[in-house]
Amino acid sequence: MLEYEHHGIKRYIMQKKIIPLLLLGGSLVLVGGCDQIRFTDPKKPETKTEEKVEPQAQHPREALGLTTTHKLKSLNPNKLQTAYELSAMNMVGEGLFRLEKDGSISLGVSNGEIERHNKDVIIHLKPEAQWSNNDPVTASDFVYAWQELVNPEHHNFYAYKLLALIDNASSVLSGEVGVDQLHVQALDDHRLKITLKDPDMDDNSLKQALAFPALFPLPKNFIGQITYDLYGQKSINTLSNGPYNLSAWESGWDTWTYDRNEEYHNWTDYPTEKLSVQYVKNTETAKKSYQQRLTDILISRTPEEDWTALKRPFSQNLLYHINQAGKKNILNDQRLRDLLAQNIDRQSLTETVPSLQSSYSLDPQSEGQVQEKTALDNEKSMQALLEDYQFEAIELDLITDDNALSQKIAKNLQKQWESKIPHLVINILPLSEKVLMERFQKGDFDLYLSQQQAYDNYSNSELYLPYTAPNYQADWGDDLETFQELMKQNANGKLSDGDRSQADQLIQKHQLATPIIKGDYSYLSREEVINQAPYSDKGFLFDFKNMAYEKSSQTIPIKADKKKVKQ
Repeated sequence: MLEYEHHGIKRYIMQKKIIPLLLLGGSLVLVGGCDQIRFTDPKKPETKTEEKVEPQAQHPREALGLTTTHKLKSLNPNKLQTAYELSAMNMVGEGLFRLEKDGSISLGVSNGEIERHNKDVIIHLKPEAQWSNNDPVTASDFVYAWQELVNPEHHNFYAYKLLALIDNASSVLSGEVGVDQLHVQALDDHRLKITLKDPDMDDNSLKQALAFPALFPLPKNFIGQITYDLYGQKSINTLSNGPYNLSAWESGWDTWTYDRNEEYHNWTDYPTEKLSVQYVKNTETAKKSYQQRLTDILISRTPEEDWTALKRPFSQNLLYHINQAGKKNILNDQRLRDLLAQNIDRQSLTETVPSLQSSYSLDPQSEGQVQEKTALDNEKSMQALLEDYQFEAIELDLITDDNALSQKIAKNLQKQWESKIPHLVINILPLSEKVLMERFQKGDFDLYLSQQQAYDNYSNSELYLPYTAPNYQADWGDDLETFQELMKQNANGKLSDGDRSQADQLIQKHQLATPIIKGDYSYLSREEVINQAPYSDKGFLFDFKNMAYEKSSQTIPIKADKKKVKQ
């Protein structure tokens, strides 16, 4: 804890600690703005002129056009952080098994043969599976990837995925034993041995767990030539073993391209040869691009009433986290956590955007239960805190992403807390998605406003399992064993309504995460150009399998209106 004087007031600031945690969501769709997007190299300088005119295209676009409100930080499966990156990894990579967008599990690198010997399973790999540089995908690539995933030096978000799968993964993640002691072994190039934590895990649950993109392999030999830290940071330092290669990309860029990987064993299932992606900050820019035929699919939280091709929605949660890392920390004090949780008016927040709803569950597909509020005297409670810690005021930083909607909600929260809780100051720090994720991973925050959604809607356990990680165990108190047992029973499946409700209550009791509001995304696709959309109502997963893009007069961009550029 740090103290400082400001205008004669003694204030409190958190000291930052490392607190890696699950984050599945990306950026909320923005509202407002009308910038014209262009599919160009983001690092190529442009010369300003008196008029900027989008040139009239003479021919249909060669590539399917997409916009997104998310950037790609990494294509190293160990370093994935958002649901969007998980879906992108599903495009360029492949694990032992593959999750299809309809929820089915198909073969990936595995040929489907699984041997069982008590706690040990041996999975056989396809000899034809290979990387985009023609190197074979081997069992050693999976061993290497999983060892690095639970390497405690990396603080990887999805390391917890192995805690429920491999029997000693928790000992590796906590640093008790080295990564080379992880109970996974390459018997030869095409046989992978795994010692399960739960010997009763059935084949379907095992396949579903192994289809998660964070458990995809890493090309060990290739990484040996460039280093682990450089892998997946730009397209030339990334290999694919999935249906597409990524080109013209570097971490944080606004544009990138998917090119069909014809070295992929099932490449003929992907008739679309090329996809161009452009990052946009707001919905209005994406809509204008769609109207001008620069793109063929549009995703929005606030669709227009005249959208006749509106498709199925998927849900997303907005919640806040309190940085409880470290000991003798005022944010570990239950009284302050209760003050923050009890002084949120969700109804006021839902009025920010009409499509938003109050949320009381970490699972956005669930209605959840309204948490009972205890009677608090804000003045007396805060005064007792200030006296105990010898502060005159408490000042906290709330970090969030830099889009307009997130900032609007953050300001609403700030207004509620500061008006109801005396001597409390909330500083809002809007950050780019990349910086936001880095600060969160390092624990460089007091309060963190995040978005969370399931990668798929078949298993909601991934929304709760992160709180079993070692860095949270001190926060659970007497409830740790109860929560661990609850998650053990649901490690690779969908929690029943009763188990989900109990998990929500336990997490919110300790304010490890507090859901606030939720909303649905919907999408519009140009049906005369593509035969099917790549999304479903089953989660955030997008998949271009069997989706054909057809060039036509409908893919010739419409000339934009002239727009004056201020010098």
